[in-house]
Amino acid sequence: MKILLLIIATAIWGAGFMGTRWTMDVYSPVWSHSLRFIFAGLIISPIVFINFKKVNWKTAFILSVLLFIGLILQTYGIKYTTLAKSGFITTFYALFTPVILGLYLKKKFTKGYWSLVGVALFGMALLCELKWSGFNIGDVYTLASALFFSLHIIAVDIFAKDEPPILINFVQCFIMGIIGISYGIFAEGLPDLTFVIPTHENFNSLVFNGFIILSVFSSLIAFSIQMIAQKDIPPHVVSLVFLMESIFASVLGYYAFDESLSVRAMIGALFILASVACLKPMMDRNSLKAS
Repeated sequence: MKILLLIIATAIWGAGFMGTRWTMDVYSPVWSHSLRFIFAGLIISPIVFINFKKVNWKTAFILSVLLFIGLILQTYGIKYTTLAKSGFITTFYALFTPVILGLYLKKKFTKGYWSLVGVALFGMALLCELKWSGFNIGDVYTLASALFFSLHIIAVDIFAKDEPPILINFVQCFIMGIIGISYGIFAEGLPDLTFVIPTHENFNSLVFNGFIILSVFSSLIAFSIQMIAQKDIPPHVVSLVFLMESIFASVLGYYAFDESLSVRAMIGALFILASVACLKPMMDRNSLKAS
């Protein structure tokens, strides 16, 4: 059941790639990223203030900084690369997570787990159609974002397991909204908000809908799902399930932005699906257990 919840979260994040593209029709990567959390923070601010004394602010701050950096790097990356490629490179956290756990926390993983990672990464290579000739600055940003996403997954496991999952995510989003205001003004000055005011002549419905997807669904709902699921699923397994995000991003890129999705790419998606489908039975046999 918890793995299914994670898959639902990846579907929402896959739609988030589309939402980001829409918001960047008028906003820079800085404000596209920052405004999503400013809006999310405003929505849940009453809940945060009511539960102020229940919050572990140190944990929330650590999670917020790691996630903010990862997402701002990813947002820059989306501006310069395709949705399919961004979805592929982002999921390198499936490789970074066990490597970091192994190097710094001395975790060891079974051959079965590494086999699933290998199958999934091979599938993602097919999904990207093995085209590295066009590797650009957007891909560099996206690869760096994958490292911070990996650190965030590990930090959730270390610091947030005993925290109320929905509340800790709401506070995480609230803090990222504050960081977003500070960073956005410092980097680029005040944004023009008329594009998201329905009564204004500059109102842009696509941009507005993009922020609904990013603020409500990707931020408040999907990250809450992650917090709930990670109470019972180890971080290296979480990172492997999150590979499903690349499939959703690619499919939505195909339908919404006419990006190519060839037979090879679809075969790659099947490899990813197969690796994730094998997780539950292998977990039941403890063949993915870290030591």
